[in-house]
Amino acid sequence: MIATKTKYKFTCTSCGKPHVKESVFCPNCQSYNTIISEEVKPKRNFISPISKKKQQALLESKGEANPLDIWFGERRKEALENAVCENCGASVFWWLESEDNKVRRSVHGHIIPKSKFPSCATHPLNHVLLCGVGSQNCCHQSFDSTHDIQTRMVVFPLAKERFNKFKHLITESTSRLNPQLLN
Repeated sequence: MIATKTKYKFTCTSCGKPHVKESVFCPNCQSYNTIISEEVKPKRNFISPISKKKQQALLESKGEANPLDIWFGERRKEALENAVCENCGASVFWWLESEDNKVRRSVHGHIIPKSKFPSCATHPLNHVLLCGVGSQNCCHQSFDSTHDIQTRMVVFPLAKERFNKFKHLITESTSRLNPQLLN
């Protein structure tokens, strides 16, 4: 076990003002001998006892599926009908047919990030089909990189059109979205 230094917080009992160090005098309320110290317990990070892989297996064993897995499966079926990158026109069929789940998913770009906007993470229109992992054009990586690059891409007007159809469903703050999507 690693020994850690005990930390304390100091507070004036008269006015409640916090102080960074122990003192006899509180300059805020002008009183003497009113500053007390309390031990601060170290914060502990919670580590899930079950890995994500095991959580997924548990869901599957109960007959339940992860909504994002269902979303990726549905987008894959749609994409197989016309397996081309919506930005550069290159074929993405190889990625869609891959045995590797990460490779298969790499052609499906979320218009708004699924991690920051869970309310629309699995909306069918929150999607553009882009060149995947290891492609020469790197369309998916470019789309996810910066707002400026995203705005200059051929696929951006299509992404904006789709976004406008589901933006009213967003429950999270939109302050971190590409401002050009909101205009």
